[in-house]
Amino acid sequence: MHDEQADHTPDSALTELRRRLEGGLARAGVKKTDLVARTRLGRTTVQLAFQTDGPVPSAQTVTALARALKLPVEKLLALQQVAAGGGSSDRPGPGRPIGQWDPHALEVHPAGSAQDGTGSLGQRLLPGYVPRGHDRILAEAVQDEAAGHSRMLVLVGSSSTGKTRGCWEAVQPLAKQGWRLWHPFDPTRAEARVKADRGDRLLVGALTRAGKDGRLAQDLAGGPALLERYQTGAPAARALLEAATDARRLGVGLHLPQAFLTDAAADYLHDTDWDQLTDDWAEKAYAELAEHVHGKHAPLSRITPRPQRRPPGPSPDSTPSPRPTGPVFRLADYLEQHGRTIRRHLCPTASFWHAAHTHLTRPDNLYNLTRAADTRFRLQWAHHLLHRAASHGSTNALARLAVLRERAGD
Repeated sequence: MHDEQADHTPDSALTELRRRLEGGLARAGVKKTDLVARTRLGRTTVQLAFQTDGPVPSAQTVTALARALKLPVEKLLALQQVAAGGGSSDRPGPGRPIGQWDPHALEVHPAGSAQDGTGSLGQRLLPGYVPRGHDRILAEAVQDEAAGHSRMLVLVGSSSTGKTRGCWEAVQPLAKQGWRLWHPFDPTRAEARVKADRGDRLLVGALTRAGKDGRLAQDLAGGPALLERYQTGAPAARALLEAATDARRLGVGLHLPQAFLTDAAADYLHDTDWDQLTDDWAEKAYAELAEHVHGKHAPLSRITPRPQRRPPGPSPDSTPSPRPTGPVFRLADYLEQHGRTIRRHLCPTASFWHAAHTHLTRPDNLYNLTRAADTRFRLQWAHHLLHRAASHGSTNALARLAVLRERAGD
């Protein structure tokens, strides 16, 4: 069988790949904007796939375009593999060497084009670079990275103020050291790496939850079991978990008082389930949720908060925050993350707001719930929670009350 890959270098393979895509586009009689709708790719992704000086399109992009244009998928993927340098399995990592990138392919805005002898526009050029204050911070981050210390920076600014150009200039010292640059065009910047390494999504979540403890194996093993316990648990236990999830996602701290959770859970129960509760329903529900699954995780664990130790002195920070009386519980990190996703569009019940106003005492928790109630148009609860937060020492709540009174003419 003839090996079409052997006939091409990476450059010629990329040229041939784009020639076939352009031919398919012409024969289909469609525009690139039509391909966006047919393939569900981003406009930039489609545009760069046809752009002469653009990066090599991903295998997913080539597959989607080939199917939309009724082109032979396997032949185009063979060309894509050669153009990408032999396929992902032979490459040391994502991206390509920094020196092989065209800065304009990284979305550095063109500042103009040079004119050739005929007066026509020629190759796009970059103007000279004038360093600014933020370039020093970027350079320090690059130096730390080269020394083996990872950092993350977010460069913020209005459109066309030089953000991408600044990043491009900052990484140039790494080009001489053979570093690679990965610019995730496809499918989106946030999703591209996860799509390329499907298993990394689990590791990213586990790393986020494990924190400094490093209990990755326990988290990966216990997560599905925790989710099953949530989905198949008794109605009362599920109500407690949902109340705890809503509390965490709306700004309440890790330590959830038992009295708050018990009162908050009431309206999370269906009327039929509520009518069937026994006098010891709460005791049974907490016992059910305290049972461990794989990795010694429990859906809702009773904890003992460490005492806060601060230097003595008459400073405002030396006054400890009110501590809840009675048992305190913590929601499993895995269930909290899951709940933030599935309940993100839901508003807590009336029993939740009533329990928060009745039992919570930490000023930061109360003020966070004030804002959450206000954005969800629970304005009466927002009013009462704001006053309670102020009475427990929240300076933010006091300032907010002052603004409201001033608007009212007081």
